[in-house]
Amino acid sequence: MSKITQKRLRKILPWAMLAVYWPLLFLGTHLPRLPHIPLGQSDKVLHYLAYLILTLLFWLARFGSQRPSLRKARLYKIIILFSLYGILDEVTQSFVGRCCDGWDWVADICGSLTALLLLYVLRSWLHWLIAYVVGLFLICHWPGREPLFSKLPSFFQQFQVAYGMIGYIILTLLWWRTLCRNGRFEFKGTILTATLFVLPLYALLDETANLLMKRGFNLTDYLSALGGITVGIVCAWMLARPTKLYAVSGGHDE
Repeated sequence: MSKITQKRLRKILPWAMLAVYWPLLFLGTHLPRLPHIPLGQSDKVLHYLAYLILTLLFWLARFGSQRPSLRKARLYKIIILFSLYGILDEVTQSFVGRCCDGWDWVADICGSLTALLLLYVLRSWLHWLIAYVVGLFLICHWPGREPLFSKLPSFFQQFQVAYGMIGYIILTLLWWRTLCRNGRFEFKGTILTATLFVLPLYALLDETANLLMKRGFNLTDYLSALGGITVGIVCAWMLARPTKLYAVSGGHDE
């Protein structure tokens, strides 16, 4: 596998994630007559998070590591794009028996603007790691007798294990990339040891926090976290392996 193949993989991966997430988001907002979601008597937090993630994925797929700039038109094009899509999203919901709520649209726009702000402010992998850990902790430990996820409609709850694994895959990749110092993914014994020690410990503390909040210790969630960490390590190895092979082969394709 060559260095060219590695670059292609980096370009394709964000588009692939966007191609999966955006249709799922559209499906989630257009399932007819979902039950009310009692998130403090409001589902605006879901709209906010959904468009925050959508905007992040779109920017990474379209512009990569480039930062938003007030002097460039692309920033305003993104705002207009998701403003119009948010309107379309709300209007078409009325066709499947759901209400069109202007405040949902406001939450959508706030999510997109927050994503652009994060892209501008967070300048290093460490910043992204800290922001992700804080966000993940808040979502998993939202105040209440039950986790935030358990308040979602049953359609989404059945994917709880998958979502848990995906969350820890992303966490593992951010953690791994933060520990790499040469501008690319590297597979080193020291990083592997730190990952196998710190991240399972964080997952254990995560479940312990739930126990202290009187939600109980969920063994399934903990095992899904360990599964996500394992898959994340494999992904990190795959991302680091092309560079190693390229160096060994002297720059020639295999």
